[in-house]
Amino acid sequence: MKSLCKFIICKKIGMTQKIDEGGEVYPVTILQLEPNSVIEKRTQEKDSYKSIVLGYGSVKESKVNKPRQGYFEKLGVNKWKNVKEFRTNEIDKYDTNTQINLDIFEIKEKVNVRGKTIGKGTAGTVKRHGFAVGPMTHGSKSHRQPGSIGGGTDPGRTFKGQKMPGRMGDDYRTIKAFKLPFVIVELFNLKSKDLGDGPNITPPPLLNGVTFVPLLALPVPFCL
Repeated sequence: MKSLCKFIICKKIGMTQKIDEGGEVYPVTILQLEPNSVIEKRTQEKDSYKSIVLGYGSVKESKVNKPRQGYFEKLGVNKWKNVKEFRTNEIDKYDTNTQINLDIFEIKEKVNVRGKTIGKGTAGTVKRHGFAVGPMTHGSKSHRQPGSIGGGTDPGRTFKGQKMPGRMGDDYRTIKAFKLPFVIVELFNLKSKDLGDGPNITPPPLLNGVTFVPLLALPVPFCL
């Protein structure tokens, strides 16, 4: 597993668009940054690997179940809604109970964004895999059927991984090494070119650096 050096968790709150100086329209994902705190450091000697555990999202203490409350009390940290672990070899750069802000990032860093796609339920092969439809006229009875799923005599079975109907969406997707053409940072709302999957409630973690700058009140456009 690749070691990450920078990471932060945001919450997708909506979509908008932006027009650059050349007149090109970009779809924009708005990410809301809430407090990210280091609650635990996993070491090679104690846990056989190195990682940082982040707490994300404010929550009432009454909303935290007892096992999670015991976990937080054992570590001596505040209560958090979500907990996420990131593998990294640079755990010495982080201290427990410290907040992670945007100042750890630099302009023009490449970004990996991981989020959960919107669940679409059970879907057929046309919607799920882009299969072509059959004839709609001239007495055809096969409009959206998947067709053959394997030979009858040889090999006499269906191969694993055959594209068939099934559950669509509700899966994690990672956009790697994505260059953002511009950034707007206003209060705790981060706007970047469309790269976040999932509904507005999905909190996608930003990995391996991200093209965000410290909090400003005005847009910060730049060219790559």
